[in-house]
Amino acid sequence: MPWFCVRASGNEAAGRASAVKILHRYILSSHLASLGMTLAVFTFVLLLGNIMKDIIALLANRNVDILTLVQFFLLLMPFVLSFSMPMALMAATLLVVGRFSADHELTASRSCGISLFELSLPLCGVAAALCFVCLFINCYVAPKTKYLFNRAFVDIALNNPIALLEEGQFIKDFQDMVIFINKRDLRTKTLKGVRIMRLQNNELTEDFYAHKATVTTDPERMIMKLTLYDAQYDQRDPQDPSNMTKRKWNATVAEYPLELDLQKMIDQRRAVREMHHYSSMEIWRQAQELKARGTHPTPMLVELHRRIALSLACLAFLLVAIPLGIRTHRTETSIGILMSLVLAVLYYFLIIFAESFKKHPQLYPEFIIWIPNLIFQAIGSYLLWRQHRV
Repeated sequence: MPWFCVRASGNEAAGRASAVKILHRYILSSHLASLGMTLAVFTFVLLLGNIMKDIIALLANRNVDILTLVQFFLLLMPFVLSFSMPMALMAATLLVVGRFSADHELTASRSCGISLFELSLPLCGVAAALCFVCLFINCYVAPKTKYLFNRAFVDIALNNPIALLEEGQFIKDFQDMVIFINKRDLRTKTLKGVRIMRLQNNELTEDFYAHKATVTTDPERMIMKLTLYDAQYDQRDPQDPSNMTKRKWNATVAEYPLELDLQKMIDQRRAVREMHHYSSMEIWRQAQELKARGTHPTPMLVELHRRIALSLACLAFLLVAIPLGIRTHRTETSIGILMSLVLAVLYYFLIIFAESFKKHPQLYPEFIIWIPNLIFQAIGSYLLWRQHRV
């Protein structure tokens, strides 16, 4: 007789209820422990993947201190959690259910008259709780912190733009100039070995070289002021740049000031507050205002429905993970994590595909966004029903 049935001996009804409680505590404790592990793994991996593409240059050149790095990680954490929590739930469910099935505890439970649906109740409770957490994060926390994360780069650009001027590379972030910097000193805000090429209609009109330059900023005008000292320059006629007779060779100027527009660099850091940076309530108010003016707010409705659909992905992932965990009969952590990654990639691919219809309001894309959830829930419910009948 199974261990939990032995402990639940006595009156049949009371014994069965006691056995179910024991099983629920056992499954819940195992699931929460696995969930904590998988959540830590997925969050760490996704966090690094998202933050490294934005600050890899800063890290490589030692432009940010440890406090700034911690700030970046904390601001990006809610956005990452909205994706890592459903994936972690799926992986934890695959691991726990797979181990439960491989150890023949599922068979023992059924021999005591405990159905698969009853065994799944603690897992459903965890999934429901995560759905509410994801809903709060997706609708209110993640949009705000993601915008603050982007603004952190704007502060770097405005307060210390020299940190964004990488050494040994041609910088093309400015409208009509290409800049090359050999070395820089972040402490004194000076540059060494500076070459600036001014272009007009893709034709080189001015070519400056200075052994030293200083950098200052005007945050209000979003201007970076670059002063070249003892600069040599090759100047051509803007109207006829290929005419050698109108060309000045190796002219020297003791001090040459330049003003560089930081707007393009800031835009590339996605500092402009876009729709996905607003909370769901703010988007809903804007949508109602557009409706009142006779414009259908399709993109806003798609964004709202997407956030809710992604929050309910926890339930969709759970329904798929339970029967798959039973069928795999594997206890290896790598198998569960690999399966969860494959299924998560498929789900988010379907979400992106459904979101691509937002430019076609006649197709009601705000409802198309729910198709991935419906597919996963339908497949999971069918597999769960099939497994229950076995």
